[in-house]
Amino acid sequence: MQRIPSPEEVKCKHNAEIDIMKLIASITIMFHHSVYSTNVEASQIWAGGYMSVALFFCISGYLLAGSTSYVSMSSQDKLGRETVKFMLQKIKKILPYYIFGWAAAYIIVGICSGFGLIGQAKVLLNSIFPNLLIHMTGLDGFEVVGAVWYLSAMYLCMPVIYVLLRTKRDLFIWVFAPLLTLFLTGYMHKVYGGFGVVWTWTGFCYLGVIYAVVRLFLLWCLRVVKKAIIVKI
Repeated sequence: MQRIPSPEEVKCKHNAEIDIMKLIASITIMFHHSVYSTNVEASQIWAGGYMSVALFFCISGYLLAGSTSYVSMSSQDKLGRETVKFMLQKIKKILPYYIFGWAAAYIIVGICSGFGLIGQAKVLLNSIFPNLLIHMTGLDGFEVVGAVWYLSAMYLCMPVIYVLLRTKRDLFIWVFAPLLTLFLTGYMHKVYGGFGVVWTWTGFCYLGVIYAVVRLFLLWCLRVVKKAIIVKI
């Protein structure tokens, strides 16, 4: 019987290939956003950086599935608390970087826009929901850092996915996730013409949330296809 690694072992284990992909994706996204602040035509080479955002979603989904694989299924009576703890740990990891990025952007916006103290206070109040990373639900506000839609969409999806992985892992990975990916992809292409405009309102949430769900599931679906063909289910 294969030994299940402890949480400490999983935490300490790093995948160098994934780290390299994350580094390349980060650089590409940084230059992609520079397109909006420069007139240099050569910068258009980075205009396809949105694909790196998709890569980040795929990696996050892959790591999420791995991080729940060692958790005992006998502790489901405290699953709600466990899910909250899991999400708080996720947020804690990015919080220092997020605060630094937000503070830098807030200062730059204040300087470039020429806001006085009252204007800056209004910006701060109007940006509460985006700062809390819940604006992809439709709770709009002034976005000091517009690119954080990615974090909002991902963190809104993760609690539900985490619960499903903990309760119906095999059924979810092998059946539900592939089918949901297929139907949501078809829905987005039929109704919205693709995945491009993440700020399109669907009537329930912004399109970016559905985009996040599809991309979080994508690597799992590829693994299912690979195992079905090579390993023989």
